[in-house]
Amino acid sequence: MIKICTIHHESNKFIKLQNDYFKNNTIDEYEIYCGISKIDGEPDVHNTNYINLTNITTHHAFRLNYLYQLIKHTSSDDDILVFVDSDCFPIQNWDEYIKEKLIEFPIVAVQRKENYSAPMGCVPELHPHPCFFATTVGFWKNYDLSFNINETAGYDIGVFLNNNNMDFYKLLRSNTVNIHPLMFGVYDDIIYHHGAGNRPPYDGVDVCLRQRLGHGVEMDLFYPQILNFNQKLSNLVYDEILSDKKFINNFLLGIK
Repeated sequence: MIKICTIHHESNKFIKLQNDYFKNNTIDEYEIYCGISKIDGEPDVHNTNYINLTNITTHHAFRLNYLYQLIKHTSSDDDILVFVDSDCFPIQNWDEYIKEKLIEFPIVAVQRKENYSAPMGCVPELHPHPCFFATTVGFWKNYDLSFNINETAGYDIGVFLNNNNMDFYKLLRSNTVNIHPLMFGVYDDIIYHHGAGNRPPYDGVDVCLRQRLGHGVEMDLFYPQILNFNQKLSNLVYDEILSDKKFINNFLLGIK
């Protein structure tokens, strides 16, 4: 069984889209545990259990931990545990590939080395990122793992792996066309991450590639036109994905 944990905050625009892609690209049996926050109604979608997180906590990392606590008692150690952002989903059959990698590695996750952690001095993000993060329930439980509040999501998991001489299988960006250096990313040709789907479209790469503008992480306050442009790109790509199921393959990967 695959247990998928995701969170949709203040917007339901990706719920059905994400669900459809998991439904069409997953071979094994799975359940989605969908945390919702400040969303009216619960869309009727496949294999989804809704958990209202509005009054639980405001931190994304702690909300992921909360979802895990809900499912751990009904899960076996061999179950696959997946944490995935609301705007992230598989674009082809993915679960057999992930299970094969988990035989050799304890974790399979996106590594966004194309992004930079601006608060940490614009260093590349080399840790496993929870936009798509797969392991087994047994591994997560046996090492008492959790996501902690950091400047960069998942950073502590990377520290844990390094301290224990472990590594993770890195799902790396495989775009042949980059509309934005971070957003609209495809990883290992199997996972799509829209980027900033439920928040202002602004990340470390937007700051660190424009350091001569100054202002550091507050660049968005002084140059809001950059966020406005990113939002226009986000809306455009989202609409294309909705209207054309081949858009990601054709436009971003250059394949049929």
